[in-house]
Amino acid sequence: MSSSSQNSLVAINDLYEGSVYEIITTHGSKAANKAFIVPSIPDKKINGAIKGATNNAIDAEDVYMVIDLTVFGSATDCLLFTKDCCYIKELLVDPIKLPYAQIKDASEKIVEERDDDKVKTKTFLHIELKNGYSHDFNIYDINPKHTAKLLASLANCVQNTSKESLQESENLIKRIPLEEMPEDIRITYVKAIIALFMDDGEISSAEFGEIYALIARLNLSAEVRQQLIFFNDSKESAVELIKGVLPKLDDAAKQEIIHSLGKDMIYVLGKTSDISYQDSPTISEYVKAFGITQEQIQLYLDAIASDEKLFDDNVDDVGLENGMRAVLSGAAGVGVPIAALYFSGSVVGLSAAGISSGLAALGFGGLFGLSGMVTGIGALLVIGYGAKKGVDILSGKSDIEKRKKKELMLHAVCNQLNKTINLVIEDIRFFSDQYQDIMARYDSQSAELEQTMERLKNIMTRINYMSNSGSRLVDRADDVNRLAVKQAIPRFLDEDRLSVLTQDATKKKLYGLIIQFYEKSEQADSDGEIKTVYKLKDDVSSDELEMIKKGLESLEYFSASSMAMQGFSKLKKSLFS
Repeated sequence: MSSSSQNSLVAINDLYEGSVYEIITTHGSKAANKAFIVPSIPDKKINGAIKGATNNAIDAEDVYMVIDLTVFGSATDCLLFTKDCCYIKELLVDPIKLPYAQIKDASEKIVEERDDDKVKTKTFLHIELKNGYSHDFNIYDINPKHTAKLLASLANCVQNTSKESLQESENLIKRIPLEEMPEDIRITYVKAIIALFMDDGEISSAEFGEIYALIARLNLSAEVRQQLIFFNDSKESAVELIKGVLPKLDDAAKQEIIHSLGKDMIYVLGKTSDISYQDSPTISEYVKAFGITQEQIQLYLDAIASDEKLFDDNVDDVGLENGMRAVLSGAAGVGVPIAALYFSGSVVGLSAAGISSGLAALGFGGLFGLSGMVTGIGALLVIGYGAKKGVDILSGKSDIEKRKKKELMLHAVCNQLNKTINLVIEDIRFFSDQYQDIMARYDSQSAELEQTMERLKNIMTRINYMSNSGSRLVDRADDVNRLAVKQAIPRFLDEDRLSVLTQDATKKKLYGLIIQFYEKSEQADSDGEIKTVYKLKDDVSSDELEMIKKGLESLEYFSASSMAMQGFSKLKKSLFS
């Protein structure tokens, strides 16, 4: 019996072109079946990979791809790719760091082993570094050929980039929410929305409201706001404006701002106009300039519809989560970063911090690399409403608990609307004072009379628009507040319990006070049995909802003791009737 072996290295040809981010996000999936690429790396895998491969030495935002090598999906054994290196962590082996700049060769190694008449072929990922390190990785879960080509392409990209270019790359703005970006980029984003509104030559009151809502989300100063109100004199297009800021952003942030603005423009157009996005010159130009596909536009539309479920009275926390999950699962397939959908906040009125908090409460906390922003309502939601108590289910409170996260998100939207309203009021006062100041210095003999009158006219036009926008925002805030309070009110009232709880003389009036807002009807249950139900009326006002809420709380309607009182009352009736 004799044996021999023969080794050969397969040269890599036709390297992938582009930046590190582009190479990984475009071609990384070829390296393995279990390759997870930004922005669709699950929390469990990104945390496990960072812990296993780097001992928590890098941030989640640095990870471009994870190839999971574990059986149960923890990804603590993995290949982890960042902008400048690849970490390889195999089972029971210390992790290896492979900086792209130090890779001398990455290739597929084929080993043929002969044992008498039998020939066995094995393939390895062969890596050589410039410092003399050389190793053949025998990793079952990867495709050695495509992984080698990926690493060779990344090495070529980095090593052919000048030091000056690398330094410039380090100085680029990384992927962070728009509201945290430099002011000039936030201003440009608002200007792009204004350019869209100027398609028809003027800005309406409804459009003013959307501009102010965006300004409020982006925390722009009063001086900047008041300058933006007159920006419609500019001839710059949305495409020109955004192209002007792209050189300041890294590859990931570029994609986020492009797709975020695309989604926001389609939303605000639909909110303020009867014109279809296909008929908008600005959106048509934008879509063509940045190569946005119809599939990506459909994702924008799906995301907008998902966001607006927050205002659907028939959708609870589970419905919100399911709708969101359906949208996010489709994002990677059409090449849209998930974070881009919430880069400027949510179209429904939440800031990036607010939407990140709300999404964290619904189970999407780490998808966007914005986990550190989960504060405020997010902390309340995640900590306060994680568990369902059996007594809540028995007492009928479970229905309200199913809408608790939605309630807090609606309150957050209302707070944001109130912030926007305050900005409008502040600017109305500013421009009114400016108008009065000009009038006080008005000189009918002045050579600048025509310019003065034109400025006064412009100021009055904007004051009028702002006033109308403010009225719309107030109505919107009232509607949202009403919907938020409604989440804490039972849709179907247990009339027997209410009757028992209001037997005392001091509480009798509460029965009539509460029951008047419920409509009595007959409904068939799941067994076909006809039962009398008391359903909350549709036209109950915010103040009336608050009154119902306080009345039920004063009666301890949801407590276990109230349920016991109801039980004793029924038992007593059955014994003595």
